[in-house]
Amino acid sequence: ILLIASTMAIWLVAPQSPIIQALWPVALVVFPVVLREAARRHAFAHNRPIAALALDASVASVQFIGLLFCAKFGVLSSTVAIFLIGDACSLGCILYWAVFHKGFRFDKNALISDFKLNMGVGKWMLGSQVTMVCQFSAAQWAVTLTQGPAQNGLLMASISVAMIANPVLTGVSNLFLPKAAHIVQAWGEAALARSLKKSTLMMVAG
Repeated sequence: ILLIASTMAIWLVAPQSPIIQALWPVALVVFPVVLREAARRHAFAHNRPIAALALDASVASVQFIGLLFCAKFGVLSSTVAIFLIGDACSLGCILYWAVFHKGFRFDKNALISDFKLNMGVGKWMLGSQVTMVCQFSAAQWAVTLTQGPAQNGLLMASISVAMIANPVLTGVSNLFLPKAAHIVQAWGEAALARSLKKSTLMMVAG
């Protein structure tokens, strides 16, 4: 919602700004991407790693086939690629919902209590994610503004090689998140702090 509002505000002030071309696709695609991540975590929380793998495989396959198709017909661009990511995530989420819809239960009476519980753990995870995004983006913006987009492309290509370790880090994170929620409910924040130290060591090792 904030991205869409920001894009509309920039469009009203500077309708020809190139920033709009970058913001519109992201603003429209971010929701299915977040839903896909929620579905993955739901699968891991219910001890369904095969379902998470199937979700990722379906999203990757649709995205890859779409990229090849658009490249063949000469319509591939950064905007089209972003929309392909959103379409692939949407399709994957629909398939996941169709198979596991009985695993979702909504209780409006628990909204406030669940929100307070989730914020107790989630505020630190949110801070960590925002810090990581800023850390990752700062170098890209600095290189683009000072050296140009071509050098930023070289930076991203190099980073993609270094991110070979990312599946290990993501795997540890996916295993730890549901465990962390269980620890808080069962033993409290002190137990979570002890578990965080162990998981941090595993992440650093990765």
